[in-house]
Amino acid sequence: MASHLFRLLMAKDMEMEGYTGFIRRSMWAGILLALFLLIVSALLARWDWFLGLLLGSALSLFHFFLLVHSASKWFRQNGKMKGSGWWKGFLARLFFTAGVMGLAILYLPLNLLALAIGLFALQGGLLLNFALRGIKLEEG
Repeated sequence: MASHLFRLLMAKDMEMEGYTGFIRRSMWAGILLALFLLIVSALLARWDWFLGLLLGSALSLFHFFLLVHSASKWFRQNGKMKGSGWWKGFLARLFFTAGVMGLAILYLPLNLLALAIGLFALQGGLLLNFALRGIKLEEG
């Protein structure tokens, strides 16, 4: 199973080169890292950590997805984008994330350290993607 995950991250089975390949590999690496952390916390029966990791990693992946969507829309435009248009999406993502985190901290029994670790799940996926792309596989 590990070889299949490694092949997915290295994009051996799929033609994923360039910008879209990097984004997809990074998203998959972030999802796999978050799932690994969730499985470990569930096996240790740390449900407060599980809830914090789940919320943090979901917010991280959702925020990155919206960021990629708005950036790709911005780069596809032929003309200049209005100066007041680019920050509206940023503020919407920021306030949504802050609102969800605030409500979760007030009303859910979650671990704050696990929430912070979950928020960095995608960044860990990006680093994992960079590290695995740097490794040269021997064919054979």
